[in-house]
Amino acid sequence: MKDLVAACSSKKLWSNLTASKGDAEEYWVQLNFGKPTTVNEFLIKEQEGSSISRYVIELWDTKNSTWRSCFNGLSIGTEFVAPIVERKTTKARLRVIGAKAGQPRIAEFAAFKDPLGEEWNVKRGDNTPNRVGKNRKEWLANLAVVPVAAEESKQA
Repeated sequence: MKDLVAACSSKKLWSNLTASKGDAEEYWVQLNFGKPTTVNEFLIKEQEGSSISRYVIELWDTKNSTWRSCFNGLSIGTEFVAPIVERKTTKARLRVIGAKAGQPRIAEFAAFKDPLGEEWNVKRGDNTPNRVGKNRKEWLANLAVVPVAAEESKQA
């Protein structure tokens, strides 16, 4: 389980960014790492006015010389973090499959290798513990509505 408040908190992985031409039939953005690089998260930011409705993140399989899908998404919005199972690759590509209207526009596509966070196991049938992450107090302070359980613990 990972504290998503800290997602994409490590240093961005170095890459050379290329993209399809603006009038291309298929829109994509590609990261070239230049050497085998381990990744486990992608940060995607969509430009204002862009309306991507479906996309896929693909990693280059050097052994078979082909792209392999690692994440499928429906919409991005202003910012989205796509966690994936840790993989080693030389290239990553965000390929837009559909847009509601107009030309898709990506403001940022970046790769990260963030620490996995605290590991914990729950026996089958047991309830999972309520874990928000290390920044729980900060997270609660930023909520518009404070959860009832948090309000009760303040009164105790």
